[in-house]
Amino acid sequence: MLGGSPIKGYIAAMAGNITGIDEHTKLKNAIQDSNERLAQHKIKENEIGRQMIERSNQAKADLVKLVQERHGNDPRYAAAL
Repeated sequence: MLGGSPIKGYIAAMAGNITGIDEHTKLKNAIQDSNERLAQHKIKENEIGRQMIERSNQAKADLVKLVQERHGNDPRYAAAL
């Protein structure tokens, strides 16, 4: 207690409690913001991954088409594709 007064002790305890609540709220908000940013980052990563797969598949299709145009059904090239 501060100065022996129960009122001052109560006020000090309540001030500490309020500070704790404020800190808890700040931490809770920081965690929530962090989780939202992480979710957005995962969405971006998934989109980039999808685009990479599409580009890879398109490049393979273009390569197959090019080889078939140049070499027809030559079994040496067909086995590689």
